[in-house]
Amino acid sequence: MKKTLIILLASNLDSRGGGRETWIGNFLNDHDILKLYDSIIVLGSEITISNKEVVFPRKIKVVKDKYRNKSYLPGIIYYAIFVRKQLRTLYRTTASYDVISCGSWGESISLYYSSFFRKKNVRSICWLRSIMVKELARIYPKYILNLCEILEVYILKKYKFIIANGSDTSKYYVDKKVDNLTIANGIHTSDFIINNSTDVKCQFIGRTSVEKGILHLAKAIRVLNMEDCLKDITFSIIGDGPKTKEIKELAIDIDGLTYMGALGPKEVKCELAQANISFHLTLSKDIGGGGVSHSLLEAMASGQRIVCWDNDIFNQVIGSELFFKAKEGDVESLVEQLKLAIINCREDPFEYPKKMNEYSRNYDFSVHVEKYCNLVR
Repeated sequence: MKKTLIILLASNLDSRGGGRETWIGNFLNDHDILKLYDSIIVLGSEITISNKEVVFPRKIKVVKDKYRNKSYLPGIIYYAIFVRKQLRTLYRTTASYDVISCGSWGESISLYYSSFFRKKNVRSICWLRSIMVKELARIYPKYILNLCEILEVYILKKYKFIIANGSDTSKYYVDKKVDNLTIANGIHTSDFIINNSTDVKCQFIGRTSVEKGILHLAKAIRVLNMEDCLKDITFSIIGDGPKTKEIKELAIDIDGLTYMGALGPKEVKCELAQANISFHLTLSKDIGGGGVSHSLLEAMASGQRIVCWDNDIFNQVIGSELFFKAKEGDVESLVEQLKLAIINCREDPFEYPKKMNEYSRNYDFSVHVEKYCNLVR
């Protein structure tokens, strides 16, 4: 029986987009995944036109909702209609299907309300990329979030398989009585170059938004500047998001700080090799996220000193005992941990980067793919 993989990802698939786009680019370019399926289809959404889309092998068919009307109803409704139509067209009784919802909100709802979800030859898979209510907390009031979570959990309990991208995410949903398997994110660890320089170069790569802690970082940099602690230290901020305006203003005020905007994977790898301290400040409380992030793993593979919050998101990572952990949300604590990381750069240019790189190998993409293949075979 012909075996088909369908991935639902409501994205324009821009390679600079974020964690989900990084994941699908790695996942669908993996030899073992390509060998596992006879055909692979991605259902995306042309929210905005991208000139730097993820590059897929010829075997991958990408279909996007190019006619989505954004003027009247929430985008999730248009995507759900699009998915329903596409799945109805694709369905064959003589084939078997694995359908991955890349996230537990828009994509998950779209799959559930299609006829595809209940077919006997279809295995529904939801890959939890984060903790949904914490991601949406910056958009919706609490009473709306509560209703969203009731719907989310109800639908998740109907899935054949649920995969969490970190133990913190897994625990959150287990507490909601949603059984799942943890498959942490992975990277191609051999692609990254270790930085052994004693010249202190600090870096933030990620969405410039509240839940990613970018405003806490901005305050910490201003404190260090007032204390005249930034001599011979440079900062680069890579990414885009709702707080980009504030970061551009910071770059004007602080000598040695550069805002670089969103970059593609190749450019990011080049920049990673230039820095030896990186910030990973995803919040874990009402507003925040979850899971093991690609940017953290890439920084580890590059041998960078990891400055992060002392919370479950980062404590779950193998090697986290070497991280420079600040009390979550505490700018003064963040400043102190950064100072310690700076001292380490100058006093330990070789041993710390070597250990970080070694720990990152626990998250090589081959491990990620092997766990997925063992699940679905």
